Amino acid sequence: MIKKYLSAGYPILAVKTCEPERAQKEILQEIFDAQYENECERHQCFSWNILNGIVHWHKVLKCSKCGSEYISTDIAEHDGKRYCPNDNEELTEKEFAVSQSKQPSDNEKYPPGIFPLHWLQAEANNIALLLWNYHKYLVPNNIEIIQALQNYRDHWKQRGKVAILLVPDIDIVKELDKSITIIDFNLPSGNEIETVLECLARGNNMEIGSDEEKHILVNAASGLTLFEAENAFALSHEINTARFNPHIVMEQKAQMVKKNASLEYSHFKENFSQIGGLDNLKQFCSRVIKSDIS
Repeated sequence: MIKKYLSAGYPILAVKTCEPERAQKEILQEIFDAQYENECERHQCFSWNILNGIVHWHKVLKCSKCGSEYISTDIAEHDGKRYCPNDNEELTEKEFAVSQSKQPSDNEKYPPGIFPLHWLQAEANNIALLLWNYHKYLVPNNIEIIQALQNYRDHWKQRGKVAILLVPDIDIVKELDKSITIIDFNLPSGNEIETVLECLARGNNMEIGSDEEKHILVNAASGLTLFEAENAFALSHEINTARFNPHIVMEQKAQMVKKNASLEYSHFKENFSQIGGLDNLKQFCSRVIKSDIS
């Protein structure tokens, strides 16, 4: 999703997502993996949000034998693998870790939204900076942000720097219309939702049921974020039967529709056989309901 844009030198990307944490994790993973595979220049990875300031991210490797942990960039790769300097044991990947953070000092009297842009401009080459909720600053009357992005864009491109905006939606102001590239971040796949369901069941000694029941539950949660899916599965667990109820998961999915003022979600007991006429429409709807896209 990201590595091709980094290789091509795109300086400003807007990733549309309502899951900034999952998007950040996948982007970091893709950047680090691409560097190991020599598919793009090695980038240092940072993130920024209004509360935590600038945070430096590293991939941590652990030796299962001696327990030592290393920053991935400090260990050379041999035949696609990395080994512990102490006992030559192959290292396994852990989660990403924060090595340092930075907040504006008293001498840096920048408004909150412009501080990360000035910071990126002043830093060394080949840096990826993920900016959370930055759409709040990209408004027509925020001339300082607009001017800073216009001023810094070409410098970032030449130096291998990229600002990656993590936003739920974005209306790009005219001044930056040709400077920002929008990328859609997909909702979780069926496999990701299934992993959440299995982890929840395993961690709480719950029963999922047969493969068919698992498929029904995963399908019911399709279109939800991982956070929403986990909450829906937890709510749907019935103590009496020790099973998950897919109808409750569907009820939670209906919340998405209720949040949209232009749509309405209702339950009806009637079926197509009780509706007169419109035979062609009923046949078409029946085929869609039974198809894989429903």
